[in-house]
Order: sequence, then C-alpha cells, then structure tokens
Amino acid sequence: MARAWRLQIIVLLAVAAFVAAAVAVSWASGADAWQEAGPVSKVKAIKPLYNEELEVFIVRTPDGLRALSARGPLRDEKIEFCLTSKMFGGSYGMFDRYGNYYGGSAPRGMTRFPLRVEEGTVLVQTQEPIEGPPRQGPTPLEPEGPLCLWG
Repeated sequence: MARAWRLQIIVLLAVAAFVAAAVAVSWASGADAWQEAGPVSKVKAIKPLYNEELEVFIVRTPDGLRALSARGPLRDEKIEFCLTSKMFGGSYGMFDRYGNYYGGSAPRGMTRFPLRVEEGTVLVQTQEPIEGPPRQGPTPLEPEGPLCLWG
C-alpha cells in the first residue's frame, strides 16, 4: 500500500512539474510575441492603418513605418486620427502624423512599439512600449487642414 501511495505522489509531482514548465514557456514566449497589425499595402501616406484589436496605428514616415499606440500618454485616453488635418488627437493632446507632441497637456509624444515587416505583413510587439519623444523633441508638422474636435 505504501508503495502505491509513493507512486501516486511521484506521478502527481511529475504532472505538476510538466504543467508548471508549460505555463512558464507559454508566458515567456508571450512576453515577446509579435502580432499581425495588417498588410503593408494598407499603410497610406495620407492615412495610417489602424488595428482596433491591438489599438495601434501604423504610419509612414520618411524613415519607414512606425507603430503608434492608440492610447494617450497622459491618461490612457483614446487617440483618434483626423483625416482633414492629418493629426492625431484626444482629449488631452494633439500629435502630428508621426506621433510627435503638438499641443495640449500630454507630457510627451505618442507611445511607440517595436515593428517589423515579414512577407508584406506588419508585425508589432505591443508588450514592449517605447515612450514617445518629449515635448521638446522633434519639431512637429503643422496641420494640413481643418482640425477635428476631440473631447
């Protein structure tokens, strides 16, 4: 009887160790997971690609593509893109089309994410946010047309 009891404990410990290892591997691989944001062909110079699930804008800059968070740097408010002015904005700030601070009470530019392109698809790593540039960072672009109202 004692031998059967010990065997049961050993089996239970082995199962627990396996489950713990599987959870650890799953957690570690999720920490740097690249997620599909959309096709490169949908990123236009005049309008960013928006991925609602990831809450990410993909924009074209003179240097290539950039992934910007659709959540503001001050109070995590929703950021929207204004097609007439080619500016981003929310209730606490305005940002140029590249995510640089333009005005309002936001402490800095829009948060960025690592980005790469594979086989025509934009991949973003949202688990690794990069703080946007400070207010005194790059000179922001001016609006191209009428501003939208954010509120």
